[in-house]
Amino acid sequence: MNHDGADAPVARVRRRDARIIVLQVLVISLIGTLFLRVAWMQLGDSAQYRTAGTSNSVREVIVPAQRGLILDQAGRPMVANRSGLSVTVDRAELARQGDDGKAVLTELANKLGTTYAALVDRMKPCGTPGAPKQPLCWNGPRERPVIVAEDVPQEVGLQLMEAEGAFRAVRTELTPTRSYPKPYGINFAHLAGYLGPMTSEEVAELDEEDQVALANSSVGRSGLEQSYNDVLSGRPGVQQVSVSRSGKVTETLRDEAAQAGDNLVTSVDAKLQALVERQLFEALVRGRDQGKPSDSGTIIVSEVETGRILAMASAPTYDPQVWVGGIKESEYNTLTDPEKGNPLLNRATQGTYAPASTFKVVSTAAAIKAGYSPTNKYACPAMYDVGGQLFRNYESRAYGSIDFAKALSVSCDTVYYKLANEMWLKDGGLNPSGTPAEAMYNMALAFGLGKKTGIDVPGESAGRVVGREQKKAEYEERREDFCKRAADGYPEVKPKDRADLLQAYAKDFCAEGDKYRAGDALNFSIGQGDTVVTPLQVNSMYAAIANGGELLAPTVAKAAVTREGEVRQEYAPRSLGRLDASDSTLSFLRQALADTSVTGTASGAFRGFPLAQIPVASKTGTGEVVGKVSTSWFSSFAPATKPKYAVTCMVSQGGTGAGTCGPSVRAIYEALFGVSGATVNPSKSVFVDGKPNAELPTVTSDGIGKPGQGIQPVAPSVTTPPPAGGEAPVPGGLPPAEVPRGFVNSPSPSSSSRSSR
Repeated sequence: MNHDGADAPVARVRRRDARIIVLQVLVISLIGTLFLRVAWMQLGDSAQYRTAGTSNSVREVIVPAQRGLILDQAGRPMVANRSGLSVTVDRAELARQGDDGKAVLTELANKLGTTYAALVDRMKPCGTPGAPKQPLCWNGPRERPVIVAEDVPQEVGLQLMEAEGAFRAVRTELTPTRSYPKPYGINFAHLAGYLGPMTSEEVAELDEEDQVALANSSVGRSGLEQSYNDVLSGRPGVQQVSVSRSGKVTETLRDEAAQAGDNLVTSVDAKLQALVERQLFEALVRGRDQGKPSDSGTIIVSEVETGRILAMASAPTYDPQVWVGGIKESEYNTLTDPEKGNPLLNRATQGTYAPASTFKVVSTAAAIKAGYSPTNKYACPAMYDVGGQLFRNYESRAYGSIDFAKALSVSCDTVYYKLANEMWLKDGGLNPSGTPAEAMYNMALAFGLGKKTGIDVPGESAGRVVGREQKKAEYEERREDFCKRAADGYPEVKPKDRADLLQAYAKDFCAEGDKYRAGDALNFSIGQGDTVVTPLQVNSMYAAIANGGELLAPTVAKAAVTREGEVRQEYAPRSLGRLDASDSTLSFLRQALADTSVTGTASGAFRGFPLAQIPVASKTGTGEVVGKVSTSWFSSFAPATKPKYAVTCMVSQGGTGAGTCGPSVRAIYEALFGVSGATVNPSKSVFVDGKPNAELPTVTSDGIGKPGQGIQPVAPSVTTPPPAGGEAPVPGGLPPAEVPRGFVNSPSPSSSSRSSR
């Protein structure tokens, strides 16, 4: 019997059962593997996944700190705060979107008036390909939202807030922003300074905790903002919040409040500052009305007994608001462009110029110390001959036989030429033996020239005074360049006559630049040649003569004060030492300089001023610069009999000191002492009670200060305060300089014979 037909179904059943068994085993194995993996994740890797889950749901929010205010000596806010809108983008949230957030960023760029590419670049960390240069790139941690726009217009911020659902990953929040109330219309840009983001190098120096809180903070980059950044900045707060998958905050886990910065009370008086800015404007216009370029300038007012700065103006200047919200590269280039006058440069502390006849107080003190009697008579011819080279008096005028007081008063160059030549010969001339006395050079150092004054704002220049050893050192350093220029000339310099003068100087320097010649000594004696100073150095020098010989470091800050009114720290005046001149010499200089305002070169500027009641000690200067119009100088202090204030004015390419600066200096003294015509009325002084506040001011919520009652809190957000006492604001803001092409801030080397007055 054939069983094949019956066995076939059985075989099929057996094969089917085998497949089912294999499938069952496979399913059971997979289930077992999955179970074991889940168990391992729950037990073995639980800590790792709990950490990851927490990291994804907890975020840190940085709460910016209110920056301290910068106040004048009466408590008026000169730099304050206001609320501004900032826009941030969360890169992690963008990455979760299907198109990596391109649609959101494109629409955001349209709202902000920029481009998609610019926003993408803005979010790249500093140093990565395509990222903008500092300070426009991002320095913050990768997990933090990136600030892509600051100080956003209110209507744009509201649109973003209202359309939050369409702008996932984008947040708009209020942040403190610097504001400039401009009491009395002041500019105050150079002393105030500005803020900028931290650099990647600065961020790298912070510890891990500070990097989270401070990485994208703004810090002071110049002026008081930089010098007192630690006082003003405060400390940002940190909030840890739990965030749902939809981006909503569900819980606050930690809330560390921000700590506001302290307020900085300064010695500057806003009302006087406005007047000084206006008088600098007038001096520049006055020079231009005389046909001079008057491309830049500065005026400084200080207390002679303390060194405190009461006002300081520099021109050309700029609107400090340009830094708020981040400066554009084109704007920064304008601020630093020499052809536009380099508005960022503070002429008072950073500009260097030949001091001209303001230097003659140094030469006089040196001559008296060297044994020359101030009461003897000295010849003042129209010119002085040294080895066949004629060194001329200003405008070749002769005054006969005169003493030192008259020589200072009428600014006779030839008296100082003869003194300098005799001292140079006594030192050994071209080939000295032993150690030369170099009386004038060493006296210049003792008067604080050639080194920084120590003012409490950064970026100060030291100027330059050159003696015999410095001449040799400079020659070795610069010989190669000058010898090359001697051969090739200055083809890039226009006009040609200026280029020819520079080439002639280069030839002379290349041949014998290491020799300290008679011409060097003569030029040195009248503040010309290689000598350059800052206007602040000159003002400090005259203040030291006024106060009896104490050279003081100029200071702007008076105290750091908390928002609650506690005086955190007072900044006392600092002495830099005494002048190397006797009391009798300083007394003589004070009297001689007072004569200058009566019968000397400053008499025209002070004609009709009540000098009998308020004698003004002054010295004019007209510094010659090769290929340019003379520098106008006027340095002074008053009252000469009991000095209180020093005032120095300098206008580059402004002509004579008396003609350009003199009237402005007079107007400032009229405001300081309450002078109207020939009448002196202290109640009309620019200061309340006729003098600066001796005590720290009380500051009320409207930003107006009252002296002598201790500090009170100031409202954190301040708009422009009304002038105290209902007085009309003084116009502020300086004119743009009409700067010629090729303008250079420091003067070019002078030729061997210069006149100065």
